[in-house]
Amino acid sequence: MPPFIRYNKRAKLFYPNSYRSTSSSNIKVKKFHDSVDKALALHQGMPIQKFVLCFMDEHCDYSRLNNWLRTIVCCLVQQLELNLVTSSMHGVSARINILKNCNTLIELTLRGKFVLDMPESNGVLFPSLKKLNLHFIVYYSEPLMKLISQCPVLEELFVENRIESYYERLNTFKEAFTTKHILIREIRVMPLFPNLVKLLIGINGPWEWDFLMVLLNNMPNLEHITFTHGLLCVDKIFGNYNPPVIKTPPPSCLLSNMKEIIILRLKAVTCEEVALIRYLLNTAKNLEIFKMNAPKIGRNRRKEILSFSRGSKCCRVQFV
Repeated sequence: MPPFIRYNKRAKLFYPNSYRSTSSSNIKVKKFHDSVDKALALHQGMPIQKFVLCFMDEHCDYSRLNNWLRTIVCCLVQQLELNLVTSSMHGVSARINILKNCNTLIELTLRGKFVLDMPESNGVLFPSLKKLNLHFIVYYSEPLMKLISQCPVLEELFVENRIESYYERLNTFKEAFTTKHILIREIRVMPLFPNLVKLLIGINGPWEWDFLMVLLNNMPNLEHITFTHGLLCVDKIFGNYNPPVIKTPPPSCLLSNMKEIIILRLKAVTCEEVALIRYLLNTAKNLEIFKMNAPKIGRNRRKEILSFSRGSKCCRVQFV
């Protein structure tokens, strides 16, 4: 992609699309570095609403990158997005402490093979951060726990990809932790979220329902759950599976607080999925809406689902 810079209230910065370390490309990158320096200098410290940076590890001058981050902190940036392209097997250190004085930051996105490098302080790191997006970064449980626990007003957390836990597994955050929404994809260890009200989760197969039950037990006040890829995400070409046998007692959130369950990307409903639908409808005692996005559900299958007993008298089943 060509270099692109736009300033006023928003700033978007992209490195030249050159992956090969040639003298020509290095000259272009240096010129681009210089142009960013000049642009930020001309910005004269005016507030920046959004700053987006896409960069390649091979050509990055990290000392200048760190100076840019310090500059936008002084510009009271509200939204920051860093996109990293690297061929490194171990990832690139993301020194979050550079942003520790950014009291205006509301949304932070890290995308790429970043490794969190957390400061030693146990105080509040991002006092105003409400939305944290972590895409395909290299997760270690200890720094990730430190990062999230130092965001006291966090409302939305997006975690994509697995945690590589070489340290202790995530346990319990502070009681003051106020996260309201969380989206989980392919993550295996999560802390207790006593104030969580909304969950979006992708189930990759019947073997993950045991994990889901553990997760729901850590979310006692959950009111909404969306299955982003159906209930099992198992194609017929892989054969039939027995429905998961849920041996544990129903999570308290299903018994008391659950108001809405949405199932997206559901194909023709299989017998295995029918058993799970029956379980959810029967267990959720205060459910108001049970919605399925399954255009291939046949008439007989719809009648069967509508005939299931429901734990909630006010529950409406919708096919969309």
